[in-house]
Amino acid sequence: MENTVSFAELNLDCLVLVFEFVKTLEELINYSKVCIRWRSAILTRIVKVKYLLFVDNYDDSNALGDDPLKLYCSTNGLKELFKQKDVINNFPNLRILDIGNSRTSKVPYKTIYKKPSIKGIISSGEYILRHDSINIEMISCNELKIAYLNGKLVKTNKCTQLYVNSTLQFECIEIFPKLLRLHLGNDKYDQNFDYFFDYSNGSWPLDKLKILELSFVLDHDHKKYFSFPRYRVIDDCPLLESAFVYTGTLGPFDLMQDNIKRVTPKLNSNLRDLVIQCTEGGQTWFSLRELLFSFPKLKHLAIRQNDNITDDIMIELVECAPEVILMDFRGSKGITKRSADFLNEYCSQSGRSSITIYYNCEDNEPSDWPKIIKTHDKVCYGFDFMKHCFFRTFQSLPNMLVD
Repeated sequence: MENTVSFAELNLDCLVLVFEFVKTLEELINYSKVCIRWRSAILTRIVKVKYLLFVDNYDDSNALGDDPLKLYCSTNGLKELFKQKDVINNFPNLRILDIGNSRTSKVPYKTIYKKPSIKGIISSGEYILRHDSINIEMISCNELKIAYLNGKLVKTNKCTQLYVNSTLQFECIEIFPKLLRLHLGNDKYDQNFDYFFDYSNGSWPLDKLKILELSFVLDHDHKKYFSFPRYRVIDDCPLLESAFVYTGTLGPFDLMQDNIKRVTPKLNSNLRDLVIQCTEGGQTWFSLRELLFSFPKLKHLAIRQNDNITDDIMIELVECAPEVILMDFRGSKGITKRSADFLNEYCSQSGRSSITIYYNCEDNEPSDWPKIIKTHDKVCYGFDFMKHCFFRTFQSLPNMLVD
């Protein structure tokens, strides 16, 4: 007969291990009400939690993962967490707090900002940067608002990552002088978003930026407003190493209409990784060629869902990007196995190092190719663009990259 042990016989350490398999805050709150021993075990368990992340529902519990450092909560869980302001102190090592779409008035910000372990805030709604939040190092929100202090915008010297999914006024960038990663996503046309790229107020103060992620979704009905070639933002990011661009049919050099001057980006010898995810057709090769000549040290290039390029560009492409070792054209129907065959022959005859290429295979993609990740992970470990961003869609890019 097998020996069995009841929950009542488990020691505290075993109980803590059991509760590490519990993924949601609501469940832990309910279990903590069973008895003093369970409550004690749960308090010990949540000491390990570093990332408290909001989810709309728990329909797919497997999607939550099994990382004991991450705990998930829904709206009800946040209500319980915020009901008593000192409850959050039971998470001594909490580093990232996801407040979901909680209303500003319901979030105990004063308590949160007094907690030195919290370095990042994620909000699926509005977030207001205030004078007492200047120690926050990572911000992710749908809409960012900046408070004023003594008639001036609050400035933060601590924030290194900013992820915003809507319009951001140019002057707001000036209050983030230490940014290493900037994500600006906008899934619909906004005239104010276009004005963000107006250089009449001076250049970007982003001389430390390493990763830049931008959405250039264009609206043909408003294309008259797109008078500023948007890749020019890279000119003011001299240390930029990685860029992810989500763009539409009209590229920065395709805007050849009246009163629009074509401007070639400056040479950037630091850029190593570039992803261009297209919609509504994509840029022409004429546009892309001039762009690639500006990045002579580029190592990894992806141009996905582009209907305007074919295998015929490959000869010019290897000249534009002399140090490229990896290219990904999945979703670009005109790039086929013919390009892979050309690269094999070209590298063999020229003595150039081999170039890995992923091309359009429709439904016959080799199983050993890295998959394009379409699921959204809010927090990924490591400030590594190639590991966490290159093989993703723009929509699934992580909110934060943590050490």
